[in-house]
Amino acid sequence: MVEKRKPASLQVVFWNADGLRPKRNSLEEFVERIRADIVLVNETHLKPTYGAKLRNFVLYRSDRLNAPRGGTAVYVKKDIEHEPIELPQLDQLEATGIAVQTAHAGVLKLYAVYCSPRRALLANELEELLDEDGPIIIAGDLNAKHPAWNSRVTNGRGRTLLDFAQQRNDLAVVGPETPTHYGPVGRPDVLDIAILKDIPMRTQLEVANELESYHLPVILHLGDGLDDEAPVTFDRVDWNLFTDRLTASIGPPPRIETVEDIDNAVENLELKIRGAKNEATRTINLQRRIDALPGEIRDAIREKNRSRRRFHRTLAPEDRAEANRLVARSRRLLADFREKETPRAVNGEPVIVENGEGAP
Repeated sequence: MVEKRKPASLQVVFWNADGLRPKRNSLEEFVERIRADIVLVNETHLKPTYGAKLRNFVLYRSDRLNAPRGGTAVYVKKDIEHEPIELPQLDQLEATGIAVQTAHAGVLKLYAVYCSPRRALLANELEELLDEDGPIIIAGDLNAKHPAWNSRVTNGRGRTLLDFAQQRNDLAVVGPETPTHYGPVGRPDVLDIAILKDIPMRTQLEVANELESYHLPVILHLGDGLDDEAPVTFDRVDWNLFTDRLTASIGPPPRIETVEDIDNAVENLELKIRGAKNEATRTINLQRRIDALPGEIRDAIREKNRSRRRFHRTLAPEDRAEANRLVARSRRLLADFREKETPRAVNGEPVIVENGEGAP
């Protein structure tokens, strides 16, 4: 029987996996290395017959049964005192939730959420999840963009979410300072965000250049001791330096006479903004915990992460191709290593949660 604890601080990861099964080994290595306590995953693409356990975690999941893709899941360390949350009826939003007993904040409810771009973001469904006492965190990909949480542009779901948040005095919608989504088309942007309600704990968001998805995982640290277990490598922007570099590079305004002149001017400005940001960005190498893996795999993971950071800076097709090659290599090495390991019992069988009810 594992003794349960009530944590004073939590390391929470939220991530759009865009298909969890082939990335399970990479996720397991990542969360072990950064000592994650809770992992909120969306777009799992799981079905009830698919396994997705992680060692030393209990899994709760809500699979999308009536259509492909979608799905949400929550992993929680098996030694943390918690229970699953029975969900209200949700027609558009997909969610999985747990309630965690904390040392100083009482019961903290956390939800992994996903709202497909083909579905509406309904304020009343958010209200269903938030209409309870106590601290609540909703985190994931709502496909809601707004500069208020560092998105580059605004869309309809972003306006809906901002209007909803502004009507209440107990909410904060937060996103990291750097993009979380690097898709095959379009420009990088912040898509993965968190809604915080009545959170009494200190919070910090960081994007990790890790894992294999168009989305990067976001680490949300709750509580004190933010620097005690610094987890991974982050890119940090000196915004004062960015302003200086951009101001120095812009020069006089271009002559605009045609639509083509406008397009050229916009493209040139975007290049200067990207260049200024690259010059003002430094990579912070924080403590890593991957000693349990063979050196070849550790080197492959480092090389993969460096390659992905390079692509995220340049957006060059050749850098994307190289990053994809190294992603496939590290995934293959991890899978081979896990298969050769001595089989070990995994505590905590997954619990399938469908429409808020437990299912076998």
